[in-house]
Amino acid sequence: MKVLKFGGTSVGDAVAFERAVQIVREYKSAPVVVVVSAMSGITDALISANREVINKQLERHIEVAKSFDLECVAECRSLIEKSQHEIATMPGPGMAEFKMQDAIAAYGETLCARLFTMILEHKGIRASYVD
Repeated sequence: MKVLKFGGTSVGDAVAFERAVQIVREYKSAPVVVVVSAMSGITDALISANREVINKQLERHIEVAKSFDLECVAECRSLIEKSQHEIATMPGPGMAEFKMQDAIAAYGETLCARLFTMILEHKGIRASYVD
């Protein structure tokens, strides 16, 4: 089994995702586990709590999905909208600040992992999202 980890810069845009796909493809003869970080800049944007910055950064997922001509752009948009709603309705002062930051930051990894799964499937590489 091979474990591949892609940091934020390695999945920062469509070109980076394409490189990551090629790396995964090289290991298709053995079972592969892929771990991805949030796209570069996403975690900082989420923690900033600036809605405009968050929305702009999250929209990058849609841009990547469109660049791969994925049929699941609507699903990606739905995941982003759900994330935006959940972040906006998180409990405030009652939740420890670091715990809330972790919960908010996790949305970046989740969205990226789901998007990468969609891209791998689109490229003919069998993949499953696991949280």
